[in-house]
Formats: sequence, C-alpha cells, structure tokens
Amino acid sequence: MLLKNQLSYATKFIVLCLITMTGALHAQTQTWSEDMTASLAEVGWIEQANDGIIIAAGAKGLMGLDNNTGKQVWMDKELKGVIKETYQNIDGLPLFYAEYSPIVGKTRGIIIHSSTGDVLYDTKDDNYRIKTYHLLPDQAMILFEITKDNTQLLMSFSLHTMTKTWVTDLGVIKGLISKLGNSTNRTSFIDQGPMFSKNGDIIVGVNEMAYAIDANNGQIKWKYEAEKKLQALVYSPQSNSLYMGVKKSNKLIVLDPATGKDITPGKLKLKGSLLDITSDDRNNIVLVETEGFNLIDPKTSDFLWNKSYKIEYLDEVIPFEKGYIAVAKDEKDGSISYVDSNGKKIWDSKVKGYTYYATTTPKGVLYISTERSNILSYSDGKDVWDKDVKFKSIPAVTYDEAEKKSSCLKVEQAISSTLLPA
Repeated sequence: MLLKNQLSYATKFIVLCLITMTGALHAQTQTWSEDMTASLAEVGWIEQANDGIIIAAGAKGLMGLDNNTGKQVWMDKELKGVIKETYQNIDGLPLFYAEYSPIVGKTRGIIIHSSTGDVLYDTKDDNYRIKTYHLLPDQAMILFEITKDNTQLLMSFSLHTMTKTWVTDLGVIKGLISKLGNSTNRTSFIDQGPMFSKNGDIIVGVNEMAYAIDANNGQIKWKYEAEKKLQALVYSPQSNSLYMGVKKSNKLIVLDPATGKDITPGKLKLKGSLLDITSDDRNNIVLVETEGFNLIDPKTSDFLWNKSYKIEYLDEVIPFEKGYIAVAKDEKDGSISYVDSNGKKIWDSKVKGYTYYATTTPKGVLYISTERSNILSYSDGKDVWDKDVKFKSIPAVTYDEAEKKSSCLKVEQAISSTLLPA
C-alpha cells in the first residue's frame, strides 16, 4: 500500500514504516522501516509524488525515499523550512511545487523533480508565488499562474528542457487584492482558457480582460478590455475568430485573434442576456442566452437556425453527439429538453426541484435536483429508474466517461452503468 496521506510527528526519533495489508485489518505485514533521525531529526510532514517517491520534510532538509524499499534516494539539506500547505504534485509528471522559508531571505517557491531531487526552478528573490498551473502536453508546456504582491503573471515552463522559458506580466487586475498572493490559495485567476489560436498564440480571459500572448517568448501581442467581466470566451479554428460574451450584456463580440480587432458582424445581436458560449463536435458555436439558444456557423458567422430554441429559465446547454440537452433551472418550473441538430424539440420533461447537475450518459440524461434524481431516456424523456435516487444533502458530482458512472462525493454514493437496464 502506498503511503499517500500527510503524516506529522512530534518526536525527535522517527522511524517510517510501510505496511502491506494482507486480508483483515489486523493482518498486516511490515514491508520496510527506515530510521530518519540522522537525516531529518524531526519529520514535519510526508507526501507522495506521482512517481511513488515519498517526500519527507524535516528539521534538517527535504528527502526523497523509495516507496518500495524505504531507502533514501536524495536529500537536500538547504530545504529546511518547506511549508506543507504549499506542496502540490503536477498531474502525471514526476514534478512537484512547494515553498520554503530560508533562514535568510524571503519565502521562495521551487519546482522539484521528485525522482532526482533536482530543483528545476527557484523563484529566488523575485517574490513570486505559484497559485496553480495548466498542463499543455500538445505544446510541451506547463503554464503556471503566479502572483507577485497584487500583480498577476504567467510563466511558461518547457517539458522539453525542464526549465522556465518566460514570465509575462498581466498587470494589476481591477479588484485584485493582495491576499491572492497567499501561498495556500490555489484559485485560478484565469477565467477563460488557456486556448491556442491558429498561429500558436495563447489566449486567456482574466476578469474583463482578454489577452493574446506569443507562446514562444511571452510577449503580449494585444489585450482587449470589455466593459464588464467576461462571461465566455471561445476560439473557433474554423473561422479563426474569437467569440466573446460579457456579463449582463446583450451583445456578442467577435475578435480577430491575430490583432484583437473587433470584427463583430451586425447580424449577431442578442435578444436577451448572454449566458454562455461553447462549441460542439460539429464545429458549430453554441450561443446560449436568456431568450433561448442557437448555433452559429463559424465560417459565415450566421445563425444556423431560423429561430432560437426557447425554453423558460434556460441556464445551460450540453452539446453531445445526438443533439443538445437544454437545462432550465427553477425551483418550481424546471425542465430538461432534448433538441435535435436542427433546433427541433424531441421531448421536454418537467423536473421537480432545482436541477443543479445534469450530464449525458449512454442510457440517457442523468440529472440531480434538490428534490430527486433519475435518468431521462433519450427515446421519450421518461424516467429510466423505477425509483428516484434521493439525497439528504446536495452532493458534489462528477461523471466518468471511461468508467461510465457518476460519483456523488458528499454522500459517497456511486451510480454505475451496471445499475442501468439494458
């Protein structure tokens, strides 16, 4: 069993043991033990990296141990004040980020290769704090969101060379407070993106700003300031256009991604307030507003349907291979509609309670409301399950396409495809 949980110790003499479960809880076999007194003195905390290496922080430094044998793989005596709350594995890579406070100088952030202990990046005296990251394997890049005081920046880290390539300053964002620099605050300040244009520029949306950044050197090619916070930002490679929606605005903005110039055609006026912009697997732009939703042909910027599909209390549209699922969210009059690729209703089903989660599954539309949960059949919109699944509290939910099941985290209940009728 791999040791994954954080452990803390108060004694000066530490022996780390790895145990193997062999049946019942009382039947345990010690796999190995390691005395770390000489190396670390006191162990402050323990984590496990993606490659299995156990990371142990102590009074005398930071150590990596082989999880199979318990033997020391590497030791860095300079990293004596690594802060447990800042530890963060980088998904799928033998890399982690952490911060430490040296005896002399300011708190520093470091990126470490967990297999070797090599420090690949050190913020040193720059006073940077890494908040979160975006792994971009197609570009062989990790895009880090970092802060310095009340300024927001982006850093590109190359997966080819395992080094920093550039840092670009997005400036002081309106409404930003210095607390965003808190090392334990992992909230992303990027609201939209990152996405890439045809010529390889990184496009991101932050509050009311949209930026295009040269992916090679971090130079800001252009920036666009909207009147209010961006509600949506979608890049279409078919039309090589950037579609932008602004909060509480009835105007859809289209930008040239190369220059940031407003190229909005006059015919793309909204009848209500914009709710969302997304895309489907047929390369259409899905425009969702309070008065209904429609498709935009990215080649012509024309609406594909003569009339938008209207549904009262429309809140969300889910594109999938068979059409579109429109979700209306209201405490009393909520509903879910199945709409075909021509904008025609196949069925509409009333939902009791407020629908706070809906997703498509092989058997139908799974939804969870404040009153009930069930699956609506694609054929007629009727309940698939004879009995509803009810929850005492609202769970956190996700649907796993590979496993074909939805996990409801707070109530520890899983709705599996094995429960669904054929």
